[in-house]
Amino acid sequence: MTYALFASHPPSRERVQANIKTASTLNSGNIRNRAIYQRHIAQLKKDVQAYNDCDEGFKLLAKNPQQSLQLAKKAINIQPNEALFYQLKSQALSALNNDSAALEAINQAIQRNPAYYSFYITRGQIYQAMGNTQAARQDFDYSNRLLPNAIAIKKQ
Repeated sequence: MTYALFASHPPSRERVQANIKTASTLNSGNIRNRAIYQRHIAQLKKDVQAYNDCDEGFKLLAKNPQQSLQLAKKAINIQPNEALFYQLKSQALSALNNDSAALEAINQAIQRNPAYYSFYITRGQIYQAMGNTQAARQDFDYSNRLLPNAIAIKKQ
């Protein structure tokens, strides 16, 4: 399992308990729906390489942003609907001092998943680098409303 695949859905004690409770109400029926299950996870299987590329891209971001950018583009080509891949692209472009393209990429991430706090931190950092402190502060505030976090609090 790759980190990026479940980045917006981390495990929690409450989620595990809710799943156990739900599972206890289901009819066991001894039905094995392997074909249905395989059909439902087929896209995830196709996307594994994209998530692996994304994980590797985040690891390389500080020392090789150009390679991170290539991995982000590769992941987006495989799965263009995954917002996290656009965040990687944005951060790589920002590291390469292309803030206008970085802003465009993070806006694509937000368009795909407007409720993920981390995207607003990234956009706030880009706005900050561009000298737009008001927009940066708004994004840090919004990120903190979505999920209280030390990065957004520190940036405010």
